[in-house]
Amino acid sequence: MAAVLSVLVGLAALAFILWPFWRRSRPPMAASPRDTAADEEVRRLEFDLDSGIISPEEYRELMSGKRPPAARPGRARPAADVDEEIERQVRALRKKRARTCPRCGARAGRTDRFCPACGAKLGGEG
Repeated sequence: MAAVLSVLVGLAALAFILWPFWRRSRPPMAASPRDTAADEEVRRLEFDLDSGIISPEEYRELMSGKRPPAARPGRARPAADVDEEIERQVRALRKKRARTCPRCGARAGRTDRFCPACGAKLGGEG
């Protein structure tokens, strides 16, 4: 009985593994250029919303079709300018969050009360 059960389980596992190869493969449906462009625009808008480039109100307005995306001022910026702006913002955030020891200049965490390098007491709230 155990042998029959193990053979059945083995055959079921083999069928499960081989099932994709037995199915007739269908060619993927080609999306129309209009659908592709619309999907790409939606992906861009969602990325802009997630990145903070546009506000939720602007996103809703653009998705409702009241204002076409191309009509938004300042959207066509060169990639180099965008990269420079991102780097500038990252540097500003890092500078704002950086805490250094007044005695040795070592970096300290936001919640550290004492310098991890020299042990000096750090001023201010953590």
